[in-house]
Amino acid sequence: IPDISLDDTPDWAALQLACKMQEAGWDAITLTSVSYFINRSVNLPETKKNNENRHFIIEGNGAEIHQTDQTAITFFYTMPANQKMSQDIFTARRFTLRNFGIYGKSPAGLGSKGIAIGGTFHSLIEDVIVTALDTGIVLRHAMSCVIKRCNAVNNFSVNYFFGSGSGVWTGATAINSSSNQSQIISSRSVAYTSQRACVVIMHSSECRVDDFTLDGGEKKHVDYVVYINTGLATTVKDGYVKGIHGEAMVDSALVKFRGNGNALFEVTDLYIQYPCTLVELEVPSGYAQVNCRHFIYYPDRSNFANKGNGGTWKFDDALRGKLAVWKTSDGYTIPQKSRILQGTNP
Repeated sequence: IPDISLDDTPDWAALQLACKMQEAGWDAITLTSVSYFINRSVNLPETKKNNENRHFIIEGNGAEIHQTDQTAITFFYTMPANQKMSQDIFTARRFTLRNFGIYGKSPAGLGSKGIAIGGTFHSLIEDVIVTALDTGIVLRHAMSCVIKRCNAVNNFSVNYFFGSGSGVWTGATAINSSSNQSQIISSRSVAYTSQRACVVIMHSSECRVDDFTLDGGEKKHVDYVVYINTGLATTVKDGYVKGIHGEAMVDSALVKFRGNGNALFEVTDLYIQYPCTLVELEVPSGYAQVNCRHFIYYPDRSNFANKGNGGTWKFDDALRGKLAVWKTSDGYTIPQKSRILQGTNP
């Protein structure tokens, strides 16, 4: 698929044809290390039956895929039509997308996305650049999937998202279409001022963010670096964050956990250059615990945020000899002494 012209039609048609060929039995396509120009979504293959186990591969070889106009598109897209379809196919189709860059052009707020996949199991998105989009990578009902060594630069809303199909396709709920056991590993974000979050994980359990880098400097602001809300996820309700290196301003919280129903969260190995709320725990009802371990460095003016009466905090080599400072404005409270374990009550 050569770099034909600046006209989007040949490049879009070539990419779409390649994906159609995958449906016909070609499991892998390889791009040339050049630039492609498109202004329409490329539809990824859809396994039609749950016994058609297929692994679809796009090897980018460093290709760059550019949007030619300012309309809102999703560069690579596939979502189930309804929950029955998602349940039928999600364990039967697997995607490996790697080694290419996606460069958006539409203004903030229009809903542009780089990759949006719903209904998949064991998919891998690796070494992909997503930039100048509303949302970089969206995975729904994507169980045991991995986003690895990806780079998100100047996206307006969210860089990496795992969640359910609730509100997206017919019959999907937070319970029946979660993205459980999925991970974001060794990935990076360059903050865009007023960005909502780098990582959002919604209505999913046992998900992990490991070795995450936030860049941008003190002039760039993001509300949250990692936001995990187990919400209505099924029996197990937990989430894990290990290793954040932060060098941009964080306005709300470096890591926020929201959950109830005996939820368990863990955050470890944090480094943040600028003062912020390090960890926020929100418990709308029931009980949840957050374990804070081995915080490497944070400025003195940093704090912790507790919302709701059902949260327990456990500190293990996280305070670094400092007092735990608690946020008390906007409905936040200091936890009861009995709910602060192995820590120092200010």
